[in-house]
Amino acid sequence: MFFWLVLHQRLLTNVERVRRGLSLDPSCSSCGCYNETILHILRDCPLVRSFWQFIIPQADDECFFGAPLEHWIVSNIKTSRVFGHDTPPWSCFFPSFFWQVWKRRNDFIFNGECLSLPDIYRIGFVWASHFAATIPDMAMESHAAIDSVQWVAPPHD
Repeated sequence: MFFWLVLHQRLLTNVERVRRGLSLDPSCSSCGCYNETILHILRDCPLVRSFWQFIIPQADDECFFGAPLEHWIVSNIKTSRVFGHDTPPWSCFFPSFFWQVWKRRNDFIFNGECLSLPDIYRIGFVWASHFAATIPDMAMESHAAIDSVQWVAPPHD
């Protein structure tokens, strides 16, 4: 549902609040950038950008940070890339980190507090690991021992 909202430009960013007449200030509450768009919140805000740069290999920076919204999301969800042994694929990491970044922004705006970037990474990693472990095709090697359970008819006597 969250990705649908993002892809259909329905997140209540400050730009969207101004467009709907709910606010007068379209700027980013975190860095002061003039327009707080969806891409700004989730990828381009300097704090968030530093988070992504910590995770993304430097060779992928141009592609990751240069893509338009829809291409950026779809390509990151569809990739089968894995960043390490015994880790979930990027297609599990990306949605987990993506959601944590949005939650962090909202905690800052509505509660005046927010998680540190290492906490976002830690929580996103745990979420991605749990999700990957529930899907047999994505299960990490450490979770690969899956027993096949089936019903067996009892003897006739």
